[in-house]
Amino acid sequence: MQDGQSTATPEPERQFALEQIRRDLAQFELGPELHENVQQHYRHLETLTASLKTIGVDNAVIDIHVIEIFTKYKAAMLENIERIELERHPPSMIGQQQVKKD
Repeated sequence: MQDGQSTATPEPERQFALEQIRRDLAQFELGPELHENVQQHYRHLETLTASLKTIGVDNAVIDIHVIEIFTKYKAAMLENIERIELERHPPSMIGQQQVKKD
């Protein structure tokens, strides 16, 4: 440009938290319904990240909070998956004796 300004569009700043979360999610083999639910949660984190950037929150601060939110979500998700699996496949009673009272 003639006025000395660049015409290049600045690259968006990277969101390391979202990249880490995407890698974490790739580790799980999820059924279609659970996969869609997890993806919906991820999209909400993307929206939150964009909104926080819009109001001027620093990327490092955003990353800290997004990781914190995802860590809590991941723990709850894994706990629920374990609970559901136990409901579907209760532990075997093999080797356990039931004592009858007369």
